[in-house]
Amino acid sequence: MGAIKPPKPMEAALPPRHWVDRSEVLEAVIERLTAPERSPVAVFAQSGTGKTALMLKIAELLRERFPDGQIFIDLSAERPVSAMRSVLMRLGEPSDRLSDSLGALLSHYRSITSDKTLLVMVDGVDRAKEAMLFQPSSRQSSLLLNAEHRLDDPDLQQFELSELDPADAALLLQRLCPWIEASESGALVEVHGGSPAKVRRLAGLMRARRHRNGRSETGVLASYSPERVLNETFKALSPSAAWLSDYLSALPGEEFEQSMLSIFRTPDDAHSDAFEELVNAQLVSESHPGRYRLEPFVIRDANRARGARSLPVELFTAMHQTLRWYLRRARLADEAIMGDRLRLGVAPDDIRTQGFTDSAEALNWFERNHHALLNAMRIAALHGWRTEAWSLAESMWAFYTNAPHPKEAERCYRLAAVVADSARAESRILSLLGKTLTDQGRFGEADEVLIQALALAQDEGDLALMGTATELRGRLLHKQGRPDEAVEVYQAALANARTRGRARSEAWQLLFLGQAHVDIDDSFSARGYFEKALDKFVEAEDARTAAMVRFELAMLDLAEEPGATEEALKAIGWMHRLGLAVHEARFLERLGNALGEDEGKRYLEQALEIYEDIGDVDGDRLRRQLLQH
Repeated sequence: MGAIKPPKPMEAALPPRHWVDRSEVLEAVIERLTAPERSPVAVFAQSGTGKTALMLKIAELLRERFPDGQIFIDLSAERPVSAMRSVLMRLGEPSDRLSDSLGALLSHYRSITSDKTLLVMVDGVDRAKEAMLFQPSSRQSSLLLNAEHRLDDPDLQQFELSELDPADAALLLQRLCPWIEASESGALVEVHGGSPAKVRRLAGLMRARRHRNGRSETGVLASYSPERVLNETFKALSPSAAWLSDYLSALPGEEFEQSMLSIFRTPDDAHSDAFEELVNAQLVSESHPGRYRLEPFVIRDANRARGARSLPVELFTAMHQTLRWYLRRARLADEAIMGDRLRLGVAPDDIRTQGFTDSAEALNWFERNHHALLNAMRIAALHGWRTEAWSLAESMWAFYTNAPHPKEAERCYRLAAVVADSARAESRILSLLGKTLTDQGRFGEADEVLIQALALAQDEGDLALMGTATELRGRLLHKQGRPDEAVEVYQAALANARTRGRARSEAWQLLFLGQAHVDIDDSFSARGYFEKALDKFVEAEDARTAAMVRFELAMLDLAEEPGATEEALKAIGWMHRLGLAVHEARFLERLGNALGEDEGKRYLEQALEIYEDIGDVDGDRLRRQLLQH
């Protein structure tokens, strides 16, 4: 699919609902972030002190000061390279313009942010050098970092966050538990400390007890250790809420959509009551509208208590139903992005969940949930739900073919191939793995995988799977610089498409055959294939690909008659009108290189201008080429 043009990103989660003080550090950080001469700002503190909450509060207060949006990055969960790719994509850059190297991605990021006014927030920072990569290049943008220790960078304005002042901590406890007296809250804070995490955990216990039996004694709490506070909170929950807490701690992702809980719908809506009980007890908090997260300490303690990798029997059936919910959502997102394509996987129709309004919404959902989806697939594989595991992997192709996560895609499809429960499923997954390896330039491995996929499809007599594996192998050979061999494979894929009556697939094979014959200097055959492909794409009303084929034909004309640029320029004009800037730039570059001299240089300069406008990394390469000549 083409480039996603999202609305301005507003990625910061919601700050805590109850807030006290921090006015001094809030004002100081905001002043630095909005000053005429801005410099990166870092806030550091021990875990539980509230530095992430402070970052989210600042984001809320500055929503209108950064009109191009807010970007949130968590380096504790992602490495800089994958995080940079993800950020560029969320800013609207399509995957086919993203490099594999950090240096090229960094150049791309600086180009894209040069005219934007963004607030970029980086959490989980361990080394300043990694976090500073995300500093936008415009003077109007700002960078805010969070770390657990002072960072080694003289350019950073750094602020240390301490525990709340005892009076403020007591006030926070009163706001969370408004029925207690000021003297009681002050006494509890004096014993338990003033970090927001400890105050919220203490409030959670008192709220849970008050919800359960209408009473919330504070006297005995002074003697409780932090571990006992949490244990007593769980004891105060109803059986339904306690079960739901254990279930949520086993979910594949850190966040979840509240709508997912509809799979437990009962006539009396008991699941809603249990969920609200967890929210009341400060064990679950809203991160984004409609999305929630279980507090990390709950997940950590539950995993420690669970110990074994396998799910306890009381969660087994519920988790199977949950993974089917993830599969249904992923399938709907896949369909919104890729429309009509080959799909073998199951799509559980008994699961009721909302769909997606368009491909951009679906792709953004994949971006938020791809880690959880991969974990869901692993859970399915571990517990023997093999059909759900590989079906989920198949649906995720809609994400991986549009997003720069090649290593993750490889892990996904290697696992899915192992757990595939039929030869047809294995062939399908191996084809996707072969394409993933091809895109990484690992041609030898990819060829072995695609040959295996084709053999399985042939044994099953499945023409659709045979066509997929054959086409992908042809493209592999072509990319590898073996056009003669690619022609033979493309011919087989063309025959397959015609046998199945797949006009669109037939058109693409004709286009590939034309390109391969250009590479073996057989312009006569290339022209014949391009003309047939053009007829097919026009019939299918595919204006974008038809313009690409017209350009290929025009380049053949130019090779035979130097100076015949009119048709090439018409095709480039179509690219411009369709808003396909990257194709427009690449066609201009090809035309310029073909013409040479002053006329060609003019088109190369136009291509460079487009590359720089869109922040494409090919701009640096073309600029060097122009300087050399």
